[in-house]
Amino acid sequence: MTILITGGCGYIGTHLSKMMSKYDIVIYDDLKNGTTKMNNNLIYKGCISDVSKLNFIFNKHKFDTVIHIAGLAHVSESIADPKYYYNNNVLASIQLLNVCIKYGIKNFIFSSSCTVYGNNIEKNKLVKEDSFKNPINPYGNTKLIFEYILKDYAKKYNFNYGILRYFNACGSDPELDIGEYHKEEKRIIPILIKSCLDNTKQVNIYGNDFDTIDGTAVRDYTHVCDISSAHIKVLKYMNIYNKNIICNIGNGQGYSIKQLINIIEEISEKKINYQIKDRRKGDAGFMVCSNEFAKKEIDWIPKYNIYDILKTSYQWYKDKLPKIEDKLNLHSYYAINENFNGDIYTGFIKDNKYNGKGILYFCDGGIYDGNFENGNFMSGYQILECGTKIKV
Repeated sequence: MTILITGGCGYIGTHLSKMMSKYDIVIYDDLKNGTTKMNNNLIYKGCISDVSKLNFIFNKHKFDTVIHIAGLAHVSESIADPKYYYNNNVLASIQLLNVCIKYGIKNFIFSSSCTVYGNNIEKNKLVKEDSFKNPINPYGNTKLIFEYILKDYAKKYNFNYGILRYFNACGSDPELDIGEYHKEEKRIIPILIKSCLDNTKQVNIYGNDFDTIDGTAVRDYTHVCDISSAHIKVLKYMNIYNKNIICNIGNGQGYSIKQLINIIEEISEKKINYQIKDRRKGDAGFMVCSNEFAKKEIDWIPKYNIYDILKTSYQWYKDKLPKIEDKLNLHSYYAINENFNGDIYTGFIKDNKYNGKGILYFCDGGIYDGNFENGNFMSGYQILECGTKIKV
């Protein structure tokens, strides 16, 4: 069984890849937000909208399952630039799905979101899989739209789907081998922890007048390792029963932002510098799931509680990330017809340089085909514009 994970160099994808180390995994990621430094699998660089690159890897590997995690995932960003979100989360995902149909994949697992439910107006009501869906921002819309597309495709083109509606992935690998890393941080827990570690950084808390325990927004926070394990459980379910499934993946318990602050301050023995701002457009006040269906159908039980989540996250940002952060933009992967200052290269890259077997087409003519090391051509053939082949 060979599995393709799109977005496999991102936060969830990296943790999932580690957890699926016994499987035959291939990663496809555009590396705009992720890093290859925390992933030991074969990685191809590319966008899910690039059909030629998708065809390249689907021809090279016989995938029977695709786990689609490559997606934009920030509410405020989606409101600021909805076109960006619809292009990536819907149109590009359709391109990926079309290639999957072409090559006859058996299973398609999709990372959806709790944002498909919108604002749960009934206080303290847990969201179930069949709860009314009414997204209140473009991000949630894109996830729900693609869910509908996936259902229609599966009905017509004979494959199974698993839809996982994540509830706020957070925390880090307890062994601290890997953890959360974003080039531009927009998630509340890392923002709070970074402020805790550097008190000069003030955190904006948007809204203290929600109908919640203390007026700040309440969310269901789920450890990234629990979310990762849910993919494995769903894949096993789909292979055993040959059925589709939709699951909420969350802890089933909500915490307010002020409660997060209190726990982080307890763990760190430091104070967080924050101020209250007006609510942001598109933010729900209360969003907590019922996970009973996932427990019953796929035998998934979350292992980590909110204290575990915040402790592993705090340890990662305090002890591990500072030691490796300067290396996380050095990527190692397999390039497919990638443009480097006008030259086109297909082959292995190590730390952003040609390294290993590859072929380089120069923009001014001529080709190097052979072995590269640290960005230099070492051995193989030089092919001149006239077609003459010279052994080097």
